Amino acid sequence: MNFYICSTPYHIFISLCHLYSDVRKGVFYLTTHDSNSEQLFVLLKERLNKLEKVEDVIIRKRSKLMERLLIEECKDRFLFNRVKKHLNNNSTVFLFPWNPYSLYTISNYIYKKAKSVIFLEDGANLFLYPEPSKLNLFVKKYLYRISTDFYLDKKLKKIMVQYPERYPKHLFEKLEYLDLKPMFNHLNNMEKDLIIGVFLEEKKANKLLDFKQKDSIIILTQPLSEDGYITEKEKIMLYKDIIDTHKEYQIVIKKHPRERTVYGINEIIELDGSFPSEIFSMLDIGFKKAVGVCTSAISGINAEEKYNTDENFLQRGKNNDKAIYSNRK
Repeated sequence: MNFYICSTPYHIFISLCHLYSDVRKGVFYLTTHDSNSEQLFVLLKERLNKLEKVEDVIIRKRSKLMERLLIEECKDRFLFNRVKKHLNNNSTVFLFPWNPYSLYTISNYIYKKAKSVIFLEDGANLFLYPEPSKLNLFVKKYLYRISTDFYLDKKLKKIMVQYPERYPKHLFEKLEYLDLKPMFNHLNNMEKDLIIGVFLEEKKANKLLDFKQKDSIIILTQPLSEDGYITEKEKIMLYKDIIDTHKEYQIVIKKHPRERTVYGINEIIELDGSFPSEIFSMLDIGFKKAVGVCTSAISGINAEEKYNTDENFLQRGKNNDKAIYSNRK
């Protein structure tokens, strides 16, 4: 049995690609502190359960406050009964929530109970994760009992990442190259359709595949109102202004996983946060431009031109009186 610990739609997508390239069935353990992500997981759970290769889907919503009070760890022990039947000696845990220096509370307890573990990269830029202070690591290890020396464990078989040479040296012995596109391309068309169908309805998928790169633009949004930077109305106007400057293009809006806004603009494909942007490159879908206000997600899009209209938006904090952006074309 393959046991996948995921905290984002991207994790689920990579897990499905791996699952369909393996002979075994899989269990999905979807865990988060975020309420919006939990709602996405509920939607995706219904779709995942329809797949023959999926044995079970478990959603574990956590509270950051309860985490600090060590109550979530107690709940982990209580809820483990549902999980342990999937973690026998023949099971492998594929774990996404980690960084080069420690695990996270959302994955730590199951990691300790697992017999065989493989780490999969949370994202292409994970190697940039800053090294924590010694005090920070001490508190994690001895107060919250989070594993900070996982790379020494024999049960950790390998750590699969896209840029092994860029990671800290203490991980080198376990690092292996993760090449995502060949893993996806190795699947047959039916398997690809099943995976894409978890995240996108067939009608929208067909529209995307009909896009011509020279005439299209993708706008990647951020949860700017959800995180308190600006109001919902201001956010909608911010992205509508970007749309208005690119009316000559076919436009896709790709929403952030934690965003709840419905833009509802005619003739524009609006993709929910449950759709991982990495699927674009897997399907060889390219764009003339990839535009955001202040998001790193544009770097992973196949586009001739990529830019943020306001790189310093988030740095100015939650007291933005006005969104400053350029009307570039």
